[in-house]
Amino acid sequence: MVDARTSTADQDPLWRKRWMLLASMITVFAALVLFVSMHPAQWSWPLFVWGLAVGLVGLALVALIGIALRGRAITDDQRLLLRRRLIIYTCCWIAAGLTCGSISAAIDQMWIDIVATVYVALILSAGGVFIARRRNSLK
Repeated sequence: MVDARTSTADQDPLWRKRWMLLASMITVFAALVLFVSMHPAQWSWPLFVWGLAVGLVGLALVALIGIALRGRAITDDQRLLLRRRLIIYTCCWIAAGLTCGSISAAIDQMWIDIVATVYVALILSAGGVFIARRRNSLK
């Protein structure tokens, strides 16, 4: 049974699993270091920067969606939930960018960054549609 004093932000399943997400990211980074150390001769800095940029653009899109949603009146509980989610999304997008960039740079294959770029473009499109529909429904 849920306690009446427990806020919605405290019941967020993503926030409750934040330590598991952190442990997963640390494990992926350890495997990434091992993978990159096995392919040192093929390293491509432009592909690494491209992958990192994809992660940062994804993070920027999440931040823009958060800013767009701030225009409406929200409770303190919802503000806490958004702040916690932004922390988690920041770590996840940066980790995704580092992972894509490192793998594509280590094996010198551009297709990994291309797929990541298409994914972020799809997220941008879906986020834009979501925000447009939400604003039209609030009018």
